[in-house]
Amino acid sequence: MDDFEFLPDLIYSNLLVADQKEAINLLAELLEENGLVGGDYKKDVLSREEVFPTGIVVKSGAIAIPHARSSKVFGNGVAVGILEKPVSFHSMEDCNAEIDVEIIMLLAISESDKQLKMLQTIMKMLSKEEFILLLKEKESKEEIAQLLNSFL
Repeated sequence: MDDFEFLPDLIYSNLLVADQKEAINLLAELLEENGLVGGDYKKDVLSREEVFPTGIVVKSGAIAIPHARSSKVFGNGVAVGILEKPVSFHSMEDCNAEIDVEIIMLLAISESDKQLKMLQTIMKMLSKEEFILLLKEKESKEEIAQLLNSFL
């Protein structure tokens, strides 16, 4: 995406949470603090996640890409959580299956065509076998953002 970049202010490294709800709430708060979403956005995401789960298993781990179309999205951003311990998400491929997710990318994209482009970009990242391993070994928010931006 031409006018997009991953920002260190929207990244949690070594995020320790009890479950997916806590993770989504914390990541949504980052988006809210940066003026990208309004207060009900996290409710919209949690509601969508119940119906359309976003967990994906890839060669080197698992990731979730929660998002929602919402009138509470005011800009474009992706909050990223690198989890200290995996949390359970339902699989995008099989709603009844649970997977242990290590990375969460919470999308707040104001336009549906840009949301599709961001999802395509993330899928391109995930096609690299070493992507999750590389992401997890980065120490700082700046290093994580730099790695993510190298895929744009």
